[in-house]
Amino acid sequence: MSANLPEHTPVTEINSLTRTAAYFIQRGTEATEAEREAYETRKKAMLTTLSRDTG
Repeated sequence: MSANLPEHTPVTEINSLTRTAAYFIQRGTEATEAEREAYETRKKAMLTTLSRDTG
């Protein structure tokens, strides 16, 4: 979790996802499948939240 927040806000979650994507670019093939799956799960949840909130 970022900066001692009890949970992410939409803005902090988007920032965290962006940092995680950069991490994957740096790690390349060294990033584990579990890391990638966790990222994809978080990304899908954020996209669902955003579409629900704006729809």
